[in-house]
Amino acid sequence: MFLMGFIFGAVVGYSGLVHFRPVGGYPSDSNVVMYGSGGSMVLCLIKLGLVIIGVVGGLFLSLFILGWKDLGVIESGTNRTIFIAVLCVLGAIAAFFLEKHAVIIATSFVGAYSFCFGVDCFAHAGFVQASELFLGGSSGDAGSVRVFVVNPKVIALSVSVLVLALLGVVVQYRVNSGKKWHQGNKD
Repeated sequence: MFLMGFIFGAVVGYSGLVHFRPVGGYPSDSNVVMYGSGGSMVLCLIKLGLVIIGVVGGLFLSLFILGWKDLGVIESGTNRTIFIAVLCVLGAIAAFFLEKHAVIIATSFVGAYSFCFGVDCFAHAGFVQASELFLGGSSGDAGSVRVFVVNPKVIALSVSVLVLALLGVVVQYRVNSGKKWHQGNKD
């Protein structure tokens, strides 16, 4: 739960910082406090944590879907934002009503996407540029990403996301098959 809250804080912080970056940039881009506070908030508020897991799962799913075409499947910035918001809301609703299944699927998918994102930080295939473009590259400043091109390496990383996510889902269902899941008060 803490890691999903940490990721939520990181994405919100990154998006905000990119959209409101001053012309000269920031003196320090260290935002560990914001990320950690997102993780701590999720640990303290379980139902909110479930919703945030759904939101993060929906966000990463939207980034994944958008990344299958040059400049994104949806090229218009407004329509792209609406698409991302709709998937985030659907993820939150799914997590609230389908707790166990939504948490398993969302955490597997976010973990697989994050792993491939990390690999691309070293491989420089272009997978990272998709996320940068979709989360804040339309701000128009010189440091923003304006071009994202799908190449065979990006496709390989995208397919790897699917394979690793499916593997994660299978492993989590096997590990959690006999365990009870929190169902709240049934009184």
